[in-house]
Amino acid sequence: MFERRAELVVLAAASACVMLCFAATAGATVLATMRGVVHDPSHRPISGAHIEIAAVTSQFRTELQSDAQGAFEINSLPVGEYRITVTA
Repeated sequence: MFERRAELVVLAAASACVMLCFAATAGATVLATMRGVVHDPSHRPISGAHIEIAAVTSQFRTELQSDAQGAFEINSLPVGEYRITVTA
């Protein structure tokens, strides 16, 4: 097994993997869903990868693991710029 650490800055509002969910009321909170797949250089999925998502402009931070197919998903994510660190 190998260890790979990658950092990416993701603009959640502009990312193709983000879907925005808008509330119908004025002054509504805007939230997003972020989805992705962790894979090795040969594009084989990596299960159990540790994923840390941290907002660049706030204190928001969360951690999760990729599933058996290397996929991950986080819901109710405040829209913004994030740093994603993956360790496998």
